[in-house]
Amino acid sequence: MAADPQLQSAFITRLPREIRDRIYLELWRPCGLRQHIFWHWHSGKADTSHFYRWPCTTEFHPEDPVQKDVEALRSKLGIPVGETIWDETYAPRLRSSWQNHWACYERGEEFISGGEVGDTYDVFSWYIDKGCWTEHPCYAPRHSPYIPMLLSCKVVSSECLQSIYSSTTFIFTELQCLQFFVGYCQKPVNPKLDIQPTQPPAFFKYARKLELSLPADFPVAIPCVVPELSKQEHLHDVYDFHWLWLDKFHSLSSVKIWIASRKCVSDALKRKNIV
Repeated sequence: MAADPQLQSAFITRLPREIRDRIYLELWRPCGLRQHIFWHWHSGKADTSHFYRWPCTTEFHPEDPVQKDVEALRSKLGIPVGETIWDETYAPRLRSSWQNHWACYERGEEFISGGEVGDTYDVFSWYIDKGCWTEHPCYAPRHSPYIPMLLSCKVVSSECLQSIYSSTTFIFTELQCLQFFVGYCQKPVNPKLDIQPTQPPAFFKYARKLELSLPADFPVAIPCVVPELSKQEHLHDVYDFHWLWLDKFHSLSSVKIWIASRKCVSDALKRKNIV
């Protein structure tokens, strides 16, 4: 059915599209124009698992501010380079699975736990142990204007859909979630990872900005480049970034990728808060 032209609406007939787009943008701005996208594993149940978002407050920078803070701490304490620093604040941040977005994690952890920030190593710890953020009674995005605007008339809904995706910077710090969101280059051998959630078609059509923050060993999470995960004889090159499916995007104008230079530390060092 064709969309009603809404000729009785002054908002549609009197205001040009450029002005309406500016109004829409101001609606999304309080929700955050930078959004983390995560996959909520619900105890391994694919039918109840889902994508969810969390507003990002960390701007993209090539440098690693935590490393600079650690070096400043080393200088302050007079600890020579090469010797161990014991610190309960910086150790979790350095090994955070949120990579350089550890501050976004801490803000969310305080929101969920009432001020207590736990170990930031496990990106899935919140919703496995404490429930999904979206189930929290104070979850701010629950009160966002996204759904009400998308449930309005077809004309406004289609305009808002384009506005939301084109004005939002989509941020992924977990490669598995990214592959669920955009699709695998090659399906993984592990059936537990062969999940095919509904991918938002508007993402490829309207999204303009994409950011990734990845660990140093990120290639091990891409099935088509790892022999143990691949179903084919000839492996793909991870550094041509074909697994981002850039050719599917219609409007993409910016891709920023931050890759940690730090290696993962052992479980023993994690528990001892060694920097």
